[in-house]
Amino acid sequence: MQKSNGPEKAVTVVQQSGKWVVTVRIDDSTMHSAFASEDEARKYEAYHRDRLGLR
Repeated sequence: MQKSNGPEKAVTVVQQSGKWVVTVRIDDSTMHSAFASEDEARKYEAYHRDRLGLR
């Protein structure tokens, strides 16, 4: 498998302990944000996917 030239990027959403957690990963850096509703989490996910060019 050939490695791409750019950074590895991922945005995921999971439900954990009654909250919605969005994880944004760029290479070795990871940021987690928790939300009370799925709608808020999905909006945050969409923002980061657009920002990182993952759409």
